[in-house]
Amino acid sequence: MTKQDTNKKLKIFKALSLTSLICWMCLIFLLSAQESDQSAQLSSGWLAAINEFLGVELSHLFVRKAAHFTEYFVLGFLFSNAFYFTRQKLLFVWPLSLSALYALSDEIHQHFVPGRACSFKDVLIDCLGAMIGIALYFILHKIYVALHHKFFKKGV
Repeated sequence: MTKQDTNKKLKIFKALSLTSLICWMCLIFLLSAQESDQSAQLSSGWLAAINEFLGVELSHLFVRKAAHFTEYFVLGFLFSNAFYFTRQKLLFVWPLSLSALYALSDEIHQHFVPGRACSFKDVLIDCLGAMIGIALYFILHKIYVALHHKFFKKGV
């Protein structure tokens, strides 16, 4: 593969990384912009589907907090990916800091949505989700690099 091909491929990965990050941030914003009755209806639908699928009775509160965790797990992962493809370095502090700032701004945004509230606990749950998403990105990246080196750099 030529250097020109590598640069072209890197530009595509950068664009995809940034696009997926921005789309995910928009989704989080739109979900936070839902008024309380819309949000509760969405959560209730997920709760019913999860309870039926797992054959258990999870609480509404658990599903809502799990949604916070999951949204920011993905956000942390996507921030890590975007930083890797734009800086060519694995970074932990920047993706975590930006995820935390977005979580805080998201909760402040919810304060102004009818029937919604601003919760510091949710910011903490969001940050935990982001941290684990970032950690997973690091682990998967290390595995990818090790496998790539083993199978492609040594000519095996």
